[in-house]
Amino acid sequence: MVGHVLNTQYELGIKEKDVNFHEAIGRLSDKDKTLYAGFNEIKNHTAFREARRLRNAITHSYLPSSTGVSITLNEKGGGMGIREYTTSATITNNAREVIDLLEKTITLITA
Repeated sequence: MVGHVLNTQYELGIKEKDVNFHEAIGRLSDKDKTLYAGFNEIKNHTAFREARRLRNAITHSYLPSSTGVSITLNEKGGGMGIREYTTSATITNNAREVIDLLEKTITLITA
């Protein structure tokens, strides 16, 4: 959603079907260096990266807070193993940190 706001507000020229947060931030470097730096800081924040990992796991694989066997497939074949377990405290703490990043995001957009 932030990518769409930035694309419209700063006329970044990204086709609607191709808009995403990372692409919009990349294009900001030519339009507004200060805004670009602020969003880049958010994008590279540890909490943002962890939230992205958790979201991808939940959306595409498994619930990170559940235990069990994982099956992976890749170019070299695949394998089985015990999947990484993420505690509920880790998930909750990450959510709190991401709320702070959302506040920074809104501040950047409205400044």
